[in-house]
Amino acid sequence: MFDREWRQRGRVGAELAQTALESPSDRIAIADLTSRERDVAGLVAQARTNAEIARTLGLSRATAKWHVSQILRKLDLTRRVQLAMYAREHGLLPPE
Repeated sequence: MFDREWRQRGRVGAELAQTALESPSDRIAIADLTSRERDVAGLVAQARTNAEIARTLGLSRATAKWHVSQILRKLDLTRRVQLAMYAREHGLLPPE
């Protein structure tokens, strides 16, 4: 049962990701995000927590959380997984 639940979550995640790619937010140009927001989006795409984003960018946790919220609002997304897929699809991953 546990394995089935995780497989189901994977399908739901994939469906959410597909929704993110097909949403009206695709009409929003990457240029509408500030450079800081693009940095934060790339780190979300790497599955970083708000605390990790804050450490990486030299921000407070509250500021990192605020940036994530603003990005979600601007792109008309509701979940971090949608943002992660959007960032990957639009090349916002930071260089390794």
